[in-house]
Amino acid sequence: MLNRLQKNILVLCVLCVGTAPCIYAQGSHQVSRQVVRKLTQEQVLAKKAQVKLLQRAKASREEREIKRNMRLQAAAQAARSYHPLTEHTPIVPTPSDKLKINAYRLTPEQTQGTITRYQNLMKDFLSFKSNWEARVFYLELYKNLNAISPMEKKQLVRESAELLSRVKYQKEFLLKDDRPLQQAYDYLVEALETLEPAYFGIFKKTTAATRTDRPFMPDQFFLRDPSLSQWRDVQWEDYQPMSSGAKELVMPIANALPKNLNIALVNDHPAMVASFKNWASAGYFGEGATVEVFQTADALLKTRKEYDFIITDLLVPGGGGQYLAYYLRKNGYNKPIIAMSEYREEDCRATELFAGGIDGYIYADDFFRNYVGYRLFPAALKTYLDMKAQYGWQH
Repeated sequence: MLNRLQKNILVLCVLCVGTAPCIYAQGSHQVSRQVVRKLTQEQVLAKKAQVKLLQRAKASREEREIKRNMRLQAAAQAARSYHPLTEHTPIVPTPSDKLKINAYRLTPEQTQGTITRYQNLMKDFLSFKSNWEARVFYLELYKNLNAISPMEKKQLVRESAELLSRVKYQKEFLLKDDRPLQQAYDYLVEALETLEPAYFGIFKKTTAATRTDRPFMPDQFFLRDPSLSQWRDVQWEDYQPMSSGAKELVMPIANALPKNLNIALVNDHPAMVASFKNWASAGYFGEGATVEVFQTADALLKTRKEYDFIITDLLVPGGGGQYLAYYLRKNGYNKPIIAMSEYREEDCRATELFAGGIDGYIYADDFFRNYVGYRLFPAALKTYLDMKAQYGWQH
């Protein structure tokens, strides 16, 4: 009896051991299928949400692009109606049979080579001209070079400089009298100076004849203190800028200046900037005078303020003082612009500065050597104002 019971128990154990893995496997498989199905459904939902977001972003981009184009079209229409934008003169290359080559004894091959180079050059120039004029419109409209992307600006500078070199070579040697070449040269110079102000005045020199409001007179252009010879050799250790002795020298000049002068200083020299601020706070530029400092020329160009005087260094970053004056005058600025520099009077290209819109020049060497700028600059401003009243200058 006991043996039979033991046998039955042994058989049941064997059956359990044999069937357990199958049951476990079936259960695990069922659970795995449920997990996979759940993950797959979440992935599908996530994918649908992603597609909706992408479609929404695309629609938003397209909508923004449509609105942007509408704004640009509206701005263009407004500009055509209300802004006096530049009209570009067409430049027509000289026909090959009318080219005048300034050379003797050229072979037919040399002549044909010269004609071919000229034609290729003018073709490249006209292509650049078309590309550039499509952008000039927005430059004139917004008065801001940011209308051109930095990479595109870099490419345009490279193209215009390379073309300018080719034009200069041809017009100075074999084709000296070709008018379209001269027109192309002037056009490229203006484009390059607009794109990169640091090039201003390098390629094309101006003359004093371009200014009609007053003649160029060295004695009037170079601003000096009339009593300079009387105190040049003073022992300046007794006349430090904020000392009582310095005030005795400068306050008679300061009191003769108009009140509340608003002066813009364009200079990146730390000592000069600090000195101007100290002199203004001490009253050396007259009662209520203020000095606003710009360390680059283009920083001043971004403002729309009117100043009683703009005093600019010639070598200041952002285009330089000469370009700053040229740009301001081109856009109707009619207040005094005074240049200062350590260039000697005979080396500063005074006639070109004057033609570009600079009204006076201060030789700054006295400031840097003897530290008497606190008297030099106010006296120079007073000298200018006295001559302006005497001769009736516009600015």
